[in-house]
Order: sequence, then C-alpha cells, then structure tokens
Amino acid sequence: MMLCVFVHSRSKRAETITLLDSGATENFINNSYAQKLNLPIRRLTQERRLFNVDGTPNKAGTLKYYTDIITRTGTKHTHLRYFLTDLGDNQVILGYLWFASTQPQIDWAKGWIDYQQLLLCSDPTPTFSHSAPSVYTPTYETPDT
Repeated sequence: MMLCVFVHSRSKRAETITLLDSGATENFINNSYAQKLNLPIRRLTQERRLFNVDGTPNKAGTLKYYTDIITRTGTKHTHLRYFLTDLGDNQVILGYLWFASTQPQIDWAKGWIDYQQLLLCSDPTPTFSHSAPSVYTPTYETPDT
C-alpha cells in the first residue's frame, strides 16, 4: 500500500510517497533522500545484514547507518528508527514497527486505510527528485536501546 507523507528536517519539509510494508521488520529511508533532507545520520556500532523476503542477502549490502526521526501520524508523535539503504524508486518504507506504534485502522481485504488518522499530501507526487549522493558525514554514536 502506498501513502503520501511529510518528512521534516531542521532545514527542509518534503512530502513523498512511502511504501507501507507490514512484512518489513524495520523502517527504511533511501540513502540519497536522507542526505538531501540533511537528516542526522549516525553509524551503527555493528553492521547488520539485510535480507530479502526470500531469505537471500539484499544487493544493497549491510546496513551501516540510521537516523532517528519523530514520526507523526494524525496527532500522535512516535520516535522511530529508520535504516539507510538503497530503496530504488522508493524514498521511505514504513515497516512493522510503524504499524505497531501507530495501530492504523486498515481493511486489508479492501486495501483501505483510515485516512483521518494520517497526514496526507496535497499532491501524490514527491516534491524532491533524486540527486547524486553526497559524501556521508555521520556522527559516530552508540544507538539508543
């Protein structure tokens, strides 16, 4: 299921199409998109292997970086971690942790989600286009647990 969301950083506000994926164990954001938004990128103390749904290693390699973002759904604010990787055409994937924290009302048979709980974009197209990735300047900190 696709959903249009707002992404805020200190210097920018963007709206983008996000993929809702209840089978994804984590939340993800595209490397270049996180850099374009100037999000605070941190390095994991230990890299994590990334697997596809069929159990094969993902071609993007291991997860090395993350960003913690306050995610607003309706009036609820939740502190969520997003791992940086190459998402291809997607900018953001909201996974199981978003579903668990948000508890959106979904009719899976009809592919319907209660949009009154969510913040919607005025235009279903992303406001930022892809750009060439810049050099990472992550802050090396121990992740909060």
